[in-house]
Amino acid sequence: MMGLDSKGRGLQDAKYLAEKDAEVVGTDLKKAEELSDAVSLAKQYKNLHLVLGEHRLGDFRNRDFIIRAALAPLDSPYLAEARKNNIPIVSDETLFLMYAPKVLTIGVTGTRGKTTVTHMIYEIVKEANTATQGGPVYLGGNVQGKSLLHLLDEVKEGDVIVMELDSWKLQSFAENKMSPNIAVFTTFYRDHQNYYKNNMGRYWLDKTAIFINQKEGDTLIVSPQIDGILNNKGSGVKYIVSEALPLSWKLKILGEHNRDNASLALSVARVLNIPDEVSKKVLEGFGGVPGRLEYLGEKDGIGFWNDTTATTPDATLVALEALREKKGKIIWLGGGADKALEYAEFTKIAPEFFKYAILFKGVATEKIMAIMPKELLGETYVVESMKEAFEKALAVAKRDDVILLSPGAASFGIFKNEYDRGDQFVKMFKEFK
Repeated sequence: MMGLDSKGRGLQDAKYLAEKDAEVVGTDLKKAEELSDAVSLAKQYKNLHLVLGEHRLGDFRNRDFIIRAALAPLDSPYLAEARKNNIPIVSDETLFLMYAPKVLTIGVTGTRGKTTVTHMIYEIVKEANTATQGGPVYLGGNVQGKSLLHLLDEVKEGDVIVMELDSWKLQSFAENKMSPNIAVFTTFYRDHQNYYKNNMGRYWLDKTAIFINQKEGDTLIVSPQIDGILNNKGSGVKYIVSEALPLSWKLKILGEHNRDNASLALSVARVLNIPDEVSKKVLEGFGGVPGRLEYLGEKDGIGFWNDTTATTPDATLVALEALREKKGKIIWLGGGADKALEYAEFTKIAPEFFKYAILFKGVATEKIMAIMPKELLGETYVVESMKEAFEKALAVAKRDDVILLSPGAASFGIFKNEYDRGDQFVKMFKEFK
C-alpha cells in the first residue's frame, strides 16, 4: 500500500486486507509521528508492516498488487518498478471491481460538479430502489472516508455502485482497462497543473479514462460543454448529452451550475428507467453537499457560506455568480496554496463582487495580490489562520453582508486539506454568538 492517508480510506483498506490475512506492507513518505493512527493499527496486526519516512524499491517487487497513493507522481520510480515486474497497480475501487460480483457501476468525473452530481444520482437511485424494494445502492470513490473494499463482504450481483472519480482515481481505471457501465463527465477546466506540470493534455487523458474502456451496451452521459470538446465518442456506447432541467423544477441549492448538475443526474435516472416524478422529488429536496456553496445560516443579519471545495478561480466565479444579488456586499475568504493556475481573468471579474478580500497566506495569494486592482488593495488583508480570517471578517461585516469562504486555491500550508479548511470555518460559525 503506497500512501496511508489520515482521512481514513488508506487505513480502512489496510485494516480490511490485514483482517483477510493478506501480508500487507504500508509505505509512506511521512514519518511515524505524522501517522500515529497507522502505527496504532500496525500494532494490532502482525501481518501489517510499515515502512515510514521513505519508499523502498524492493517493496515494489514480488507483490500481488500495489494500491497506489492518489498523488503519486506520474514519473514515480516506484510505480515504474512495479510495472517492470508486471505487478498490477490498483486503487481500492479497481481492486473492489476485480473481486466483486457483477454490479452496475455509475462513475462521475469532471473538474467541477462531480461531487454534487454523484450525490444527486445516489439519492435518486436509492429513493427509486426503496420505492420498488430494489437492491442496495452504495456510494464510493473519491468520497471522504468511504472505502469500497469492505463492501466485498456484502455486495451482491445486480447491486448499484455510484462512484465519484477524480483524475487520480481514473489513472488506476486506465491502467486496469476499466470504465464504469454508466459514465458521467460534468465539466473540464484548467486545474491541478502543479501536478500535471502545465500539461492540460495529460490531465484530459486521465479524465477520459471514465469512458475510454467502456463496452458495447454501456452509456456515456456528458454536459454540453464536454460534448463540445469530445471528438472520439466511441462505438457501441450509448452517448447522451444532458438537456436543460425542466423550468418548472425548483431547486433548493443556488446557481445555474447546480441546475446543470441536476440535469446530468436526471439523464442517469432516465437511462435507468426511473420515473421523472422520483427524480423531481429528490432533486427539489436535495440540500447540497457540505463544502459546496453550503449555506450555514445567518447571524446578526450576516449570511455565511462554506464553499471550501472551490479550489480553482473558475469555481469561485461560479459561487459569486450564484450570489449575484449580494454583489458588493461579499466579504471573501480566499487564496492560499497554488496549483499552477492563472488568476488574470478572475481578478478582472471578481473584485466588483467584494466588499473586502481576506486572503490566506500562500503562493496563490501572492499571484492574486500582484494583479489585484489597486482600488481593492486597500481593502485586502492577508492572514495565516482561519481564526484570524474569521475574526477579521466579523470585524468588517455589516448587516446584509455575506461572508463567503470560496478560496479559488488549494489549502495546503495553513490547512491539512480543503475539508480541514471548511471544518474550521464551520466550527467558527457555530461558536460565533
